[in-house]
Amino acid sequence: MPPKRKKAGAEDGTSSASKTAKGSSSTLKPNQPVLYIEHYIQLQLSLNTEGTPRRGSFEVAIAQEPAPPAKRIQLWSGVKKTPRAGKFPPPEQLLEDITKIIIATKKETENKSPPPGPSTRSATKK
Repeated sequence: MPPKRKKAGAEDGTSSASKTAKGSSSTLKPNQPVLYIEHYIQLQLSLNTEGTPRRGSFEVAIAQEPAPPAKRIQLWSGVKKTPRAGKFPPPEQLLEDITKIIIATKKETENKSPPPGPSTRSATKK
């Protein structure tokens, strides 16, 4: 019977996840913007929900909750842009637009009056 092989992560005692994390920082380009994502359960990604995407399309929209296309805030549409390189937004522009929307939404929710509490009517005397 042939000898068993060691697992790739077991050779030096490190896990493959830590190898990926260490290796990813060396593959980043120094003069390019970087998007770091911390797991945020309340943020959802919806990809091609209306079926197959249109030919040459690249669109980015945001909404506070699942919504039809008419109620989404359009951040970018590259449908009518040419050449192909023009179809994709610069990351700086997307970041700026998303930040503005998040700040506006946060202010809007903070300015809403609190829901009415229990009734403050005085009890009737008998």
